[in-house]
Amino acid sequence: MSNLTITPDYERRSLPAVIARSAQRNGVDFKYLMAQAQLESGMRPDAKADTSSATGLYQFVEQTWLGLVKQKGDAYGLGWAQDAISQNRNGKFIIADKSQKSSILALRNDPTLSANLAGEFARDNSNYLESRIGREPESVDLYLAHFLGPAGAGKFLRAHDANPHASAAVSFGDAARSNRSIFYDRAGGARSFQEIRNLFVRKLEAASITASGGNNFPT
Repeated sequence: MSNLTITPDYERRSLPAVIARSAQRNGVDFKYLMAQAQLESGMRPDAKADTSSATGLYQFVEQTWLGLVKQKGDAYGLGWAQDAISQNRNGKFIIADKSQKSSILALRNDPTLSANLAGEFARDNSNYLESRIGREPESVDLYLAHFLGPAGAGKFLRAHDANPHASAAVSFGDAARSNRSIFYDRAGGARSFQEIRNLFVRKLEAASITASGGNNFPT
């Protein structure tokens, strides 16, 4: 990801405390939220993706962000933003006023709000996945929900539990075409559900070590 500006040192040092408060508020694993921020933005609240609308510490795309603000905004003093957001007949979140839309989307660069809504999102995804797979989701399952969406993660995990060694690309053609490095190995072989899940486990662990400066985070 390019076009990243450097976050001031004082702000970067404050991020663990900001993320810890979100984890406590939402009952989400602090280690997971830290690793996710490292993976998504390199712990940069001002990160901007080149290839999508993803922005901020947790790289929320426009529709996910607008949906979270619409559903959760009142808890964070964003009633004005909730009122500005509506849904069209296709379920897409829209804002009629362009200046309001810019202001609401710019809130993704607020690390405190972004961390809080990331915690809310993870908690909701955890509840959804538990209802779909019949067990408490692990951190890697929550990251799959971030990667594939909650419905996609539920489908992935049910298929994984049924046959972990089956090729995932067969069932996730669109995602596989957009994310070849995840669904296929370097030789072009299709990865199984288990291999992809293990890949994300390793990514989260590596990100956690990087974000902690080599120290272990508490759960």
